[in-house]
Amino acid sequence: MLLKAILYRRNFIPEMVDLYCSGKFPIDKIVKFYQSEEINEAIKDSVNGSMIKPIIVFDEEYK
Repeated sequence: MLLKAILYRRNFIPEMVDLYCSGKFPIDKIVKFYQSEEINEAIKDSVNGSMIKPIIVFDEEYK
């Protein structure tokens, strides 16, 4: 059982990348970057389900 779990973790990321590259895993539709001043919007979007993974960016150069 442990070996199966180890192999599953080892293959998980490459499989996700393959799905993304083939257009079957639209990560750009479930992840959104918000500037630090948009934190309230990020929380609202997360709570209402319009965004699955809001990411807060504190680096002002990253836009």
